[in-house]
Amino acid sequence: MKKSFIIIALLLGVLGAAAAGTAYYVLLAANVRLPNGAEEQALYIPTGATYQTVLDSLHQKGWLRSEQTFGWVAARMNYPNKIKPGRYVLQAGMNNRALVSQLRAGNQTPVSFTIHNIRTQADLVHLAGKKLEIDTVALLQMLQDTASLDTSGFTPDNIISMFMADTYQLRWNTDHKAFSSAYTEYNQFWTTQRQALADSIRLTPQQVVALAAIVEEEVKHNDEMPRIAGVYLNRLRINMPLQADPTVRYAVGNFSLQRILKEHTEIKSPYNTYRRTDCRQVLFVFRPK
Repeated sequence: MKKSFIIIALLLGVLGAAAAGTAYYVLLAANVRLPNGAEEQALYIPTGATYQTVLDSLHQKGWLRSEQTFGWVAARMNYPNKIKPGRYVLQAGMNNRALVSQLRAGNQTPVSFTIHNIRTQADLVHLAGKKLEIDTVALLQMLQDTASLDTSGFTPDNIISMFMADTYQLRWNTDHKAFSSAYTEYNQFWTTQRQALADSIRLTPQQVVALAAIVEEEVKHNDEMPRIAGVYLNRLRINMPLQADPTVRYAVGNFSLQRILKEHTEIKSPYNTYRRTDCRQVLFVFRPK
């Protein structure tokens, strides 16, 4: 009888160890493998995706050692009913519980959205569409909504000057309205002291931004900027045409134009500062790179 109890105890111990081993393998064993020795990769789950969409994406990428154990854990954690879109950075060696917990909680990693060398609304919208899952039509409409922009002191012509050259942390599946946060940063930059400096040269903040963009385009070396800026400010002071080549490139629609010829300077355009003397009215469509 005693021997039977010992055998039963041993069997239960073996079964318990086997169950514990299975649980560890399913829940805690490394299950994410990434190609070429990568330490992390981003998984993009689009808005409206289903659980099957996620499975298909992981299968196509081949990032799971065992799709079966992932599916078992996902089902037990009710992930199929809690799909959240976004950009999720997966770490090599993640276990199923960590992976499912991250996806189910919507703990996505933001996109570093860098605004640099953006000249037009079209440039900004194109970049947003390339880097984010965003309704680019809605974004463009927001940038051209005269009534809405007017409440912030902008117009469709000068709204591009609101976007400071910087890197913004944005959710990949962000709404187009997230871009309105640029207005907060713009106001933080334009302190009372800076506003007073702009007033002293009879320019609005938007005009200062535009003039800075023209100067930046004009010079080859940064140490030339004060001198070129001084030339333009003097021309504005005496109401003389700026005669700024960057404005001609904008008028022509060719930013790579190297040589500005007479035919270019004679183009009829509200942005051609070779033809206009009221150049303060032109200083609204440009922004520094």
